[in-house]
Amino acid sequence: PRDCRTFSRLSPLQQGLYFLSSYDDSALDVYNVQLGLDLTGPLDPDRLRRAAGALLTRHPNLKAAFRTRRNGDPVTVVPHTVHIPWQDADLSGLAADERDRRVGRLTDADRHTRFDLARPPLIRFTAIRLAPERHRLLFTHHHLLLDGWSTARVVQELFALYAADGRTGGLPEVRPYRDYLAWAAAQDTEADERAWREALAGLDGPTVIAPALDGRPQAEPAAQDVDLAPGSAAALVAAARKLDVTVPVVVQTLWSLVLADMTGRQDIVSGTTVAGRPAELAGAASMVGLFINTLPVRVRVRHEETLAELVRRTADEQAALLAHHHVALARIQKLTDTGGPLFDTLCVFENYLVDTGAEEQAAGEAKEFAGLRVEAVTGRDATHYPLTLVAAPGPDGGPVLRLRYRTDALGAADATRVAARLRRAVEEFTADPHRPLPRTDLLTTEERDRVLHTFNADTTDVEPATLPVLFERQAAAHPDRPAVDDAGRVLTYAELNTRANRLAHALIAAGTGPEDVVGVALRRGADVYVAQLAVGKAGGVFAPLDPDQPADRLTGLVADSGATVVLAHSGTDHTAWSGDATVLTTDRLPDGLPDHNPTDADRRAPLRLHNGAYLIYTSGSTGRPKGVLVEHRPVVDLIAWANACFATGPGDRVTQFASPSYDVTFCELANSLFSGSTLVIVPEEERAGAPLADFLNRAEITLAVIPPTVVASLPPDALLPAGMSLIVGTEALPPETVRTWARRHRLFNAYGPTEAVVNSATWEVPEEWTGGPVPIGPPDVNKRAYVLDSALRPVAPGVLGELYIGGPGLARGYLGRPLITADRFVADLYGPPGARMYRTGDLARWNERGELEYAGRTDHQLKIRGFRVEPGEVEARLAAHPAIAQAVVTGHTDHRGVRRLVAHAVPAPGSAPRPADLIAWAAESLPDHMVPAAVVLLDALPLTAANKTDRSALPAPDFTATGGGTAPRTDREKELAALFAEILHLPEVGVEDSFFALGGDSISAIQLVGAARRRGPAPQSARCLRTAYGRTTRRPRPHGGRHRRARRTHRAQRPAHPDPPPARRARRPDLRLPPVDRPAHPGRGDRRTAHGGTAARPRPP
Repeated sequence: PRDCRTFSRLSPLQQGLYFLSSYDDSALDVYNVQLGLDLTGPLDPDRLRRAAGALLTRHPNLKAAFRTRRNGDPVTVVPHTVHIPWQDADLSGLAADERDRRVGRLTDADRHTRFDLARPPLIRFTAIRLAPERHRLLFTHHHLLLDGWSTARVVQELFALYAADGRTGGLPEVRPYRDYLAWAAAQDTEADERAWREALAGLDGPTVIAPALDGRPQAEPAAQDVDLAPGSAAALVAAARKLDVTVPVVVQTLWSLVLADMTGRQDIVSGTTVAGRPAELAGAASMVGLFINTLPVRVRVRHEETLAELVRRTADEQAALLAHHHVALARIQKLTDTGGPLFDTLCVFENYLVDTGAEEQAAGEAKEFAGLRVEAVTGRDATHYPLTLVAAPGPDGGPVLRLRYRTDALGAADATRVAARLRRAVEEFTADPHRPLPRTDLLTTEERDRVLHTFNADTTDVEPATLPVLFERQAAAHPDRPAVDDAGRVLTYAELNTRANRLAHALIAAGTGPEDVVGVALRRGADVYVAQLAVGKAGGVFAPLDPDQPADRLTGLVADSGATVVLAHSGTDHTAWSGDATVLTTDRLPDGLPDHNPTDADRRAPLRLHNGAYLIYTSGSTGRPKGVLVEHRPVVDLIAWANACFATGPGDRVTQFASPSYDVTFCELANSLFSGSTLVIVPEEERAGAPLADFLNRAEITLAVIPPTVVASLPPDALLPAGMSLIVGTEALPPETVRTWARRHRLFNAYGPTEAVVNSATWEVPEEWTGGPVPIGPPDVNKRAYVLDSALRPVAPGVLGELYIGGPGLARGYLGRPLITADRFVADLYGPPGARMYRTGDLARWNERGELEYAGRTDHQLKIRGFRVEPGEVEARLAAHPAIAQAVVTGHTDHRGVRRLVAHAVPAPGSAPRPADLIAWAAESLPDHMVPAAVVLLDALPLTAANKTDRSALPAPDFTATGGGTAPRTDREKELAALFAEILHLPEVGVEDSFFALGGDSISAIQLVGAARRRGPAPQSARCLRTAYGRTTRRPRPHGGRHRRARRTHRAQRPAHPDPPPARRARRPDLRLPPVDRPAHPGRGDRRTAHGGTAARPRPP
């Protein structure tokens, strides 16, 4: 424009404020700053206008507007002349109440009226006449023009110019703001970036308290005073002096401890505002403009330090950055790997006083300007940050602390808790700054009692007994009632007890006694529970073995467990893995075995509560599975939980769904065989979808224990048995599943690690639940739950920490692994003497109702189809391949929302492995759920700034891509290909595409069988689908384009069913279209597969 005098660049903070204020011009601009000045005495409005005009002439940058060049760069535009927006309002004739209301409306309207940043000036005045000699002046400007220090100077000069009737001769000369901009532009950019890069090196992420607010409209802030105890503020100043640090450094450090408590982080970044007036720039102290800058303050909490040491180190680290305070925050953020904001909280130190009238009066001594007196000054401004701590000098020389927060980020109760925590931090520091950091506790007494005791108050007395005794009581009470229903074959309690007794005596004769591990290699069915009870009656330790797992895996489990006896069916080929163990065939026991309940007189040694009851293997991070050994005593508490929550008894029918290798079977038993109910085996071919719904109705189930993914497979409109309850656990419960079923059935979300004996917390979903977090519930009866920080201190409700489980219901530990047992089972600091607690590795928080909310893992452990998977175990297997140098295993969600394992591997120099070869290598020794569904080959693993693997940067595989291949030709091929595509939600499927490679799993396989059966002849079960067809012969095409650092992605060619076929083989067969429906191709069986192996068919059983 022609009237423009200058164009100039923006200061560092102006760049950020311009973006934030321009982001949404329809929302409230929280950077409108409004001062209200109460004036007494005769006011000459024209004279005050002339003073305002002289003020803008004296400081031309107050006439600035902000625009964007064609290249996108913002610039400051300063015109020669501007018209100052001015409004007069006379309310002196109104009654006091009405006048006050009108003042409030005028003030609010002025505060909420946005400035057009492109139209100068970004400043306006409203003079309100309240009485002949009482006025209120509203001085409103955009924060782009002025910081707090400059605002105070501008107000002083405005009234000095009023007294001088606009003449500037009596005021000292002022250095123009453009000199500061020129100084900032001349600084050493490389040195600045080097200093900030070093200061933030190794930062593993941002510190945010309200990530959901990113990009949302800003809300008017609220305030919360931090009421310090009398003398605390002065004591803080005295302690700072003794440590030779400034008060702002102390306040910033204590604020960081509060943020650490709120976020669970130990490497904290928060924002602060710095004056930004360089000492080397003469006259900077009297310049007017926006000098302050918002910068990150990093505070790393180290538990080996004291509070004083942390404060001193923070002071030294911040002093090293003093010469680099002019750098724009946006530039600093680009130097880190966070990819966005480093923080969303701010700590502001005010050394000018405009917020309270009393202090302003004292500071300014209520000076008179041509008969006009400024009696009080109040200020209203805001920030886009969710939470800001404002520290200002108090009357005793110590800081006055106030929180300002966005109401869409925190509620009043939240702010009150933050204020209480900050008060505690000040008290801890002033009481003893030399105390170790782990002994610094920011919880209030009420909060501490609440999370340690009130939330863990569900206890009941139990009568401890061993598993055999617990079952025998039920058998004696209900001898003729059905105990197990296996596809219509029913065992009464008396029959089950008799069969278990005979097998127990056979085990005793084979040398089994207390603490002896018995491997049970039986598939799901009634025989498993005969064996389970028999092992307990003999005094042994029940160790389930899946006979369909790879022989290498079973060999390792038998060796690790020390099992000297194995129970198996006569049709199971165990020779490859049973080793020297004695194998008893459960279907060919000798005649004449005793059938009475074994007693200590029969056993090799007395059976006691502290003896082992069962051994469940979970994935191990070192590449070796861990055997969790549970004694008899904790099972009593599991049964007490079942009775308290579900109260099953005679007449109830409970599903048996879980694999015997999974500890959820004990949840099923606690609600059935140990309560007088009937355990109903769910047939393999009816374990998902509509078939499962039909089975639940046909079997008249009253309590179903099934995983969330299986519940999600049920038709939403399915009518399940009236009054049936659902226990859903093993993995996160999707909100949509909750909404679908909680309205029609009692629905329980169950949580518990194997080490804490099956279950530890249970949430009964309210019938009226409509959304929000899905808790895992309050602690179970006789369980204690602690959410602790890294120093093992309890955290407050709403704060993230690691979940620990205490109480008598814990496992003994890991069999033969004393070091890892000592690491995970630690002394319970908050329980009775000698008590232990288990470190789950799960992140959780308490809600206000005393319920736990699950929030992920502290490590990289995954849940795949309900099984815990330590990626390290899979990585160790892949890395053992001679063609692999490095491997990382993560979890990815496919297009159907199913969590699947994905391996990212770096080949060894000179090697070019095929992804399918790596998958086959893993399948030879790992159970099905631990075999990666896809392998992505990389030239190198992405790294963070701390040289750690950046798992968030690993490219995701394309689970939906199809290779096309040969199109279906016969009607049957076309029909099956259409079913593949329908079930897997894919656009098309080729003849040689593998069902499991395309994302099929046990649930979708069952759905496929059902759909195929409705349309014509089909296999009778998902197992038949897997054993009937050979491995795919298709060579898949690379998926569209190269990943960053990736060569190509191949989907796994493997089945995903938890029960692979019994035939022993090096490769696992996949479902594919039946070869009998395709024209014969000589030699196809010898053709090289897509993954470099020969097509293999399973041996006949």
